[in-house]
Amino acid sequence: MREMLLSRNKFAGTIPDVFGSMTDLEALFLDINEFTGQIPPSIPSLAEKLWYIYFSVANTSLTDNMNIFCNITSLEEAIADCYGENPEVVCDCCSVCCSDYENSSNLTTKDIGTYNWFGDGKLSGCFRA
Repeated sequence: MREMLLSRNKFAGTIPDVFGSMTDLEALFLDINEFTGQIPPSIPSLAEKLWYIYFSVANTSLTDNMNIFCNITSLEEAIADCYGENPEVVCDCCSVCCSDYENSSNLTTKDIGTYNWFGDGKLSGCFRA
């Protein structure tokens, strides 16, 4: 499996730590769910092994420091709730930052290259970092 799109499924609780064995995974979208807690250690460990990865946890309730991803050269796009005065996530290398409390934005899925997965549409509350 190369792409895992789990967006908009109303998943709740912590993200399971099952991604470490998915060595062919290139895109992981966990956004727009009700995840809480932190990013499991297998996700950044997996990202270090891949040549290309998209990772999104925007519009969730995760609270974490995503700077562990910043030294991973294969990270093509990182999207998280790192926008605004009180961001939920710290991410100095995220290419797109979102906020659950901000509705204005002209950014679209086409702008960030995710329209292949989601179709063309607005990313409400998301901005280029």
